[in-house]
Amino acid sequence: MTEKNMHYGIQAKWYGFQKIGIYNGNTFELNNLDVLILKEQKCYSYHINTIAAHSEWIENGVETDSGEKRKEFHSVGYFEGKQRIIDTKLFNKDTGIYEGEPHDALVWPDTDADEKWKKELVFQMEEVHVQVRIRFIARGPKVAFCGHSFTGLWDSSYYYFRELAKMGGWNARVAYSYWGGTGIAHYAGLVEGCEERAEQCEKLINSNEYYDYFVVAGNSNEAVETYSGEIGAKDYKQRPRMLQGAKILHDKIHGKAGKMILWAPHAYQYGYLQSMAPKPWRPGMPGDVYDKNGDDYILTMTTEEMARVNAEWYLKMTETLGKDTEVLPVCLGYWELRKQYGLYVNPYLSPEEGGDYGHQNNIGNYIAACLLYAKVFEESPEGLGIPVSHTFGMPGGKVTQEQAEIIQQVSWNVYNNWKKTE
Repeated sequence: MTEKNMHYGIQAKWYGFQKIGIYNGNTFELNNLDVLILKEQKCYSYHINTIAAHSEWIENGVETDSGEKRKEFHSVGYFEGKQRIIDTKLFNKDTGIYEGEPHDALVWPDTDADEKWKKELVFQMEEVHVQVRIRFIARGPKVAFCGHSFTGLWDSSYYYFRELAKMGGWNARVAYSYWGGTGIAHYAGLVEGCEERAEQCEKLINSNEYYDYFVVAGNSNEAVETYSGEIGAKDYKQRPRMLQGAKILHDKIHGKAGKMILWAPHAYQYGYLQSMAPKPWRPGMPGDVYDKNGDDYILTMTTEEMARVNAEWYLKMTETLGKDTEVLPVCLGYWELRKQYGLYVNPYLSPEEGGDYGHQNNIGNYIAACLLYAKVFEESPEGLGIPVSHTFGMPGGKVTQEQAEIIQQVSWNVYNNWKKTE
């Protein structure tokens, strides 16, 4: 834990004229702080409702602004048209498998009491004989996820992020919408016949008055499909509607979220076949022909190129939407690990495990969670552990300690390299 995060991103400052400032150096707001200031043998107490991200509360006597009072956060989950309810009694500890249905988006209920997360910080300003005590509950960022199978299979990246945050000292709160095959345009209500998916996203938005981060994932093929299906083609078919959808969602969360994150999804394991054909099932080079059931398909992108093109397009979308929108480059995290470690840290489900050379296992979920941890807390995930899995007894469910350590280090490097481009 960095020095900044040892103090939970909080600083106390002396401004003279008997004024104290409390600065929130986090990327998310802090809520419900009780401040006790001892100076000149007198005691002054304040309750602060909210300090916004990278903002400061300044003592000003009876007129001191205590910030907006937030309502209780609701950790809701929606799964393909229904509210997700997990019966914890159905987890078999012997097999490591949740025996309820489905096995995806297993964001295990958070039963931690506030008492566990109570903190007290003491700042001593010897030069002016002032002491500042701050008491608060380290609830951490409020995060919403609008995702699909590439984000929420198995234990889900949502759950892994929340658990990593706990390991880093914050009881982060998450809410989510999961619907397989649902991209940005779907969630924005631009795809005919998918109105329920847009309604589910709307429910997520309205489930809480405020999110520090609203994360929206596109489909992996959404940014790369072209009309012509030719190698190197730039006549992208879905991008205009995708950008329109991102704008719609951006407008919908205006005033209800601190930042919007566009999740740039991972590429398929062996690249992309023209015109959204089946996912390729072996390595190849652009122009290679793949035969399946008597039909021929041409490989138009390698895995590396698919990852790069997705990252570039997501960056362009954020440039259009504005500074309150950022990219989570999950696609680059996957590719960097594949480039450096090959199949040793393999985030893809094999066909024997029910995979299709595109969908991820829990290693993939862990990659995404580490990247998001780095972005939200501006701190390396190195040294954190592996969340308790409720699918570790299934094929593709387990993450080893050595794999976790590699993912933590590579994710931190990917995050820092990406920061230079944003």
